[in-house]
Amino acid sequence: MTRRLRRIALTPPGTREAPEVLKKPAAPDARTTQLIQGIRRNLDQVALDLPAFEAAVQGLACTPPDDATWRQLHATADRLQDVQRRLEVYIEPLTDPKLESSREKEVTLDELMRVNEKIYVNIQQFQSFERIRPGQEEVYTVYIVSRTIAV
Repeated sequence: MTRRLRRIALTPPGTREAPEVLKKPAAPDARTTQLIQGIRRNLDQVALDLPAFEAAVQGLACTPPDDATWRQLHATADRLQDVQRRLEVYIEPLTDPKLESSREKEVTLDELMRVNEKIYVNIQQFQSFERIRPGQEEVYTVYIVSRTIAV
């Protein structure tokens, strides 16, 4: 009967790698997980509205929109402002030092701040166009009236 011996490769002390279990960061606590899930749901909603709103607002400089487009822009702006208020509420808890620190938390906070700023800038731009809109219509009406009278 022959014995089979397995060769065991020994590594010098201090050069051994940590087990995979120890390499992975600890799972975030339940509160952090719930917080991040809530933020993700809101960011998903923003991902649907913000790009279209941003493009429409940028288009306002080129062509004046009709009433239906204004109503749609108002509705989208209102939705984005609601989401922005919800997102702002998440900033303080994410910066709370009592919460476990994790890479996911940091990435989420960065994204949250970036999206919040982007919403703010686009809403401000839309409101600027909205403020000058009545003036544009008056100028256009005066132009039409003056052209009609001149003819």
